[in-house]
Amino acid sequence: MKAPAKEATLLILLVLSSGLLWLSISTLLPDLSWDHMNLIWSTIAATIVFLAMWGLSVVLVDRIYLTLVGWAFASFAGVIWYQTYLFVAVSTALFCFGLLGMFRARHQMERTLEGGVARSLRKCLPLTATFLAAAIATAAYTATPKQSLEVEALIPRWLFDPIIETMDPAIRGIDSAFDSSLLYEDYVSRKAAAELGRELTKNERTLAVRESAKLLKERIGIEPHADQKMGDIIYMVGINFMRNQSLRFEGVFPIAYAVGFFVTLRFFSIFLYWVAIMIVSMVLRILRRFGIIGVRTIPANVFIYSFF
Repeated sequence: MKAPAKEATLLILLVLSSGLLWLSISTLLPDLSWDHMNLIWSTIAATIVFLAMWGLSVVLVDRIYLTLVGWAFASFAGVIWYQTYLFVAVSTALFCFGLLGMFRARHQMERTLEGGVARSLRKCLPLTATFLAAAIATAAYTATPKQSLEVEALIPRWLFDPIIETMDPAIRGIDSAFDSSLLYEDYVSRKAAAELGRELTKNERTLAVRESAKLLKERIGIEPHADQKMGDIIYMVGINFMRNQSLRFEGVFPIAYAVGFFVTLRFFSIFLYWVAIMIVSMVLRILRRFGIIGVRTIPANVFIYSFF
C-alpha cells in the first residue's frame, strides 16, 4: 500500500472514531446519570481513541489537503446529532484550533531530536481536548432535556452516602445527637432526652416525632417518617432545596450546568490526552517494528551567536 493510501486509511479511521465518540455522547446525554457507568466508560474510551487517532494523523499524514478534509469530517461529525447554530460554531472552533495545534505540533517535530512525539503532541492534543470539551458541553446544553437534569441523577445516593458519612463528625460538633445511621425517631428522642435531662416515655417519643415532623413539613415542605434514617432525610432535604433553586433560576441553570460540565471535562481531559499520547507512542513503535512506517532524517541548521 502506497503512502497516500495509508494516510487516507488513517484519516478514515479518525473520522470513524469521531463518529463513534459522538454516537456514544448522543446515547449518554439524553439520560445523563451516574447509574449508566457502562455508557460513561464507553464514552471515555471513545474519547481516548479519537485523541489517539488525531495524534497519529498529526504525526504520520504529510499531505495537508488530506489532513484538512479528514479533520473537517471529524470536527463536524457531531453535527449529525446536534444541528444547532451554537454547536456548529463550537465545531468550527474545534476544527480551527485543531489545525492550529497540528501546525504547532509539526513545527515542534522539526525541532525535536531523535523523533520524540510526546513534546510535539503536547502542542496539539491539549488544545484539541479543550475545544472537544467545549463541544460536548454545548451538546449537553443544547440537547439534554430537563428530565435528564434531575438532581437525583446528578447526585445519586451512592455518591452522597460516603460524603454524609465523612461529614458525620463535623455535624456532631454542632448537634451531638446527630448520626446519619440513626432512625428519625431515635434522633428526635435522643435530642429531646438531652434537652430534658431524662429518657422519654413511649407516648412522649411518639408525640415528639409527630410534632418535629410537622414542624419540618411547615418549614421545608418535607415530612420525615419515624423509620427513616437521618441520612435519607438529609438527602431528601438537599435534593428538594437544589430542585427549588434550579426552578427559581430556570433560565440560568442550563448554562451553569454546561459551564460546570465543561470545566469538569477539561479537568479530566488532562488524563485522557496523556493516555492518548502514550498510545500514539506505543503504536508508532509497533508500526515501525513491522515496517509499516519509517523514519526520515531532516537536516537542521543550528545558529550559535559569538563575537567576531
